[in-house]
Amino acid sequence: QVGDIDGDGIADIGIGYPFADNGTIEQAGTVHFHSGLTGVFLDSIDGQQTNENMGYFVSGAGDMDGDKTGEVVLGSRSQTQVVDLGFGFESGTSQLSVGAGGSQNLALHAGPTKASNLYLVLGSLGGTSPGITSGIHNLPLNPGTYLDFTFNNPNSGILSQSFGLLDAQGNANATFNLPPGLFPGLAGAVLQHAVVVLDPMGPGSGVVYASSAVPLTLVP
Repeated sequence: QVGDIDGDGIADIGIGYPFADNGTIEQAGTVHFHSGLTGVFLDSIDGQQTNENMGYFVSGAGDMDGDKTGEVVLGSRSQTQVVDLGFGFESGTSQLSVGAGGSQNLALHAGPTKASNLYLVLGSLGGTSPGITSGIHNLPLNPGTYLDFTFNNPNSGILSQSFGLLDAQGNANATFNLPPGLFPGLAGAVLQHAVVVLDPMGPGSGVVYASSAVPLTLVP
């Protein structure tokens, strides 16, 4: 077991094949990752050098970066490395000007086991703690007017593509759009967005994944 790398609350499985060939690269090695819940293939990491023997050692490293998905320690013949497989919710933008406006792209990678499930991106101006708990999942957004707006108005002009179906790889993208000069009073505020993945056929509330929050600082 390598810990929970896809964020569903269940420890997943990493299997090393250190003597496998990678095409014409002999004994490069490979590691395959499978869902601990369903056994479905999640991802793989291949060695890139002859006799590298990637997968000689495989272990979980825990959630080192706080994104609610675990990192993995991989060992080969010559080195050991910590790898983040990229499951989670993130953005390359952390700041926008309320005067100039702009956009923040929000990217979700929930993994193939979540393919075709529903996703909903929500937001809050009220911080992340204690958040909202549903079963074993905690959505790190506090209640407030903006949370109500994003819940009741999915796919709005402010938060486009916030609701829909994940693609075959469990991916989706949403965009927060800040019109220039429309909300000058928000300068200095920190906006938080997070996403829930829903399986309508699942037990209880149907929530199967809740991401960490992605912050956006609003400046003048």
